[in-house]
Amino acid sequence: MTLHPSDERGKVPSRERETSQGSEVEVSIILAELSRNDSILQSYRDQFLVAETFTAAIAASALLTAPNIAIFVALLGIPMLLGWIVVVWQQAKAYDYWSNRLAKLEYFREYFQIFGKKGYSWARIWLGGGPGKLTVGILQWVFTLFWLVVIVNALIMR
Repeated sequence: MTLHPSDERGKVPSRERETSQGSEVEVSIILAELSRNDSILQSYRDQFLVAETFTAAIAASALLTAPNIAIFVALLGIPMLLGWIVVVWQQAKAYDYWSNRLAKLEYFREYFQIFGKKGYSWARIWLGGGPGKLTVGILQWVFTLFWLVVIVNALIMR
């Protein structure tokens, strides 16, 4: 058996495999960040939805018996709703950043061409967090209308 010296003597082979337009390490970092940001986004949506629903239930039950409490709870629910919109929108921007980075890699281009680049899911439509008109979701509009109805009815019943 004869060993032949390599033509490229000074080069040390890299431990990273190259995928199309990115190293394995780069792809794994992007996928990890995308997954982490998606998880955080879903957690924020869940937490705000539960908090808003719980607050709305208290306001609705207090509306007939104690309108002043219903107004107080509504004044607590409205800033919480605004927080929901802003926090989810900001976290969705972070998710979109990593999604865009992933979509730029050749290896994932076909996937994003088939399934869509931005990930406009039903969660964005119902719970908000998308760009443009999707910034505020359907349920957020429902809670906005609910808080207006609670305040108006509580003021009428006082």
